[in-house]
Amino acid sequence: MKIKYMIALLAFAPLLASESSAQQAATPAELAATEQVKQKLNNIIIPELNSYDLTLIDCVKVFRIRAQKLDPEPDVNRKGVNFVMHSRPGEPDIGERKIKRLMLRNVSLGEALKHVCTATGVSYKVDGNIVVITPGLAPDQQAATPAELAATEQVKQKLNHIIIPELNNYDLTLIDCVKVFRIRAQQFDPEPDVNRKGVNFVIHSRPGEPDIGERKIKRLMLRNVSLGEALKHVCTATGVAYKVDGNIVVICDAPKN
Repeated sequence: MKIKYMIALLAFAPLLASESSAQQAATPAELAATEQVKQKLNNIIIPELNSYDLTLIDCVKVFRIRAQKLDPEPDVNRKGVNFVMHSRPGEPDIGERKIKRLMLRNVSLGEALKHVCTATGVSYKVDGNIVVITPGLAPDQQAATPAELAATEQVKQKLNHIIIPELNNYDLTLIDCVKVFRIRAQQFDPEPDVNRKGVNFVIHSRPGEPDIGERKIKRLMLRNVSLGEALKHVCTATGVAYKVDGNIVVICDAPKN
């Protein structure tokens, strides 16, 4: 009798699995909504973000407000983007995780979101009409779009073409150096469009480790160097590395040997 019951269960299991997967499969409407939200993340451009000591909840509130205000969608009832945060049961609320600095200019909502997720050790995915934020970093949030690849190339060119006449400073933190680079990039960028001048920098420390932005450099004394050369010198002196990701120069701790 037991054997017959087990055989019956095994025969029925594929039906249960197919029914479960069918319930989870996204409908055409949900797939269309997902694609629409991904486009919003790319197309909503935020002129400036300049805040300190925010929680992830604070950042999401800022993103909701900016998305509503800056969404080019003509239908007022469809403007903006929905965000939700899912913490693991029994673990601390990811919404209370902190980000020290949110300083960006003329970036897409998606780029700003990616920066905040990396800085707070979370990841996101688009599910229908909702951006879902969950614990844990993803290796890559999504493949770079042609626009992001073009932006990456443009920033790399800026690093080569922006020439700084002189740097003459002592006892700076990495944060201080980045502030100097932001100002000089804005000042000496040959880009004719004032809204596209300058370079965005972000600093990402490893979760649970000291802020790399507090690392010190004793002397920053250079003349007639490109922004990229000055950045490389500061990164070497403070034991960090950088990469260009879309419109942003991301500074992070150098790989451990």
